[in-house]
Amino acid sequence: MHAGPENDVDHTPIIRQHYVFLVDNLDAKHSGLVGELYQAEVLNNEERESISSEMTSFTQNVKLLSMLSRKTNDQFDKFLDALDKTGQQHVRNQLTGRQGLFILLTDLLSRPVCVCACTSFSALRYLYLATSEMR
Repeated sequence: MHAGPENDVDHTPIIRQHYVFLVDNLDAKHSGLVGELYQAEVLNNEERESISSEMTSFTQNVKLLSMLSRKTNDQFDKFLDALDKTGQQHVRNQLTGRQGLFILLTDLLSRPVCVCACTSFSALRYLYLATSEMR
């Protein structure tokens, strides 16, 4: 099996699975998250302005999640890093919680695996692709 872009783990189901939590708990309005995403080239200037023009945290979060759903996996990884930089580790932990990763990796490898809570999405994607090729 070739490890190309078509085999990447898609982040869209992660956003969908945690959508209500994200809409209620993300702080795009006051934390500097939008600026971090712009600086990391996840958002372009038009997207940054579009999110920032929304009046409520709820509508900013909805718009940001919609945009993130259309981004690459590498850009999603930068989003996870931006959560750390803006003091929203609890949100990142919900998206990449140790228990869920442990179950996923246990299933993939057919044996328990220890995963650090700080493991990046790209590192997990690499591990997923590597173990998929072993099957």
